Amino acid sequence: ITFGSFAVVGALSSHGKTAFALQANHWVTGIHKLPVAFVSVEMSADELAERTIAYASSAPKENWHQLLEKLEYDTKLHFTDAAPSVVIDGLHSLPEIEAALIAEFDRGARVAFVDYAQLIAVPGSEDPNNATRRVSAALKRLAKEREVIIILLAQLNKRVESYPNLTPRLTDIDHGTKLGHDADVVIF
Repeated sequence: ITFGSFAVVGALSSHGKTAFALQANHWVTGIHKLPVAFVSVEMSADELAERTIAYASSAPKENWHQLLEKLEYDTKLHFTDAAPSVVIDGLHSLPEIEAALIAEFDRGARVAFVDYAQLIAVPGSEDPNNATRRVSAALKRLAKEREVIIILLAQLNKRVESYPNLTPRLTDIDHGTKLGHDADVVIF
């Protein structure tokens, strides 16, 4: 994915979109040393931190309270020399999310993950298809103007489960055909 690109990652509910984005985030900050902004409309920063610790350490979660030194060591080792990753949670509207992303891009972020499209509220838009169109247009414009990479996670509709080979199409992005058309890259 090149700079100035808008990408969409689509999957069914509870099929690993956030896990994929967090692992990609670690790869971008750890290997490529690029600062990241991670906007979560779905999960809190604490929930994302738990997933991140689980990724960085082999310690079983049920024993974390007894293994604080190991967790500290593992996370320090994992994140040493990594570029910063800022988690932005508690935002729900497109204008808030745009403003937060612009602020992070101004501070140096080069990649942003937004989790996820169908939860973003668009003021004045009652129609979910229109709301998703506006989200798509705004994030694509922002990626182009700022020469950054924006990766938007999106739900697929359930009809994918009825396909013989389970292969989704752009039209399977829930309320988001425009997302598939606006995106420079689509990953299912």
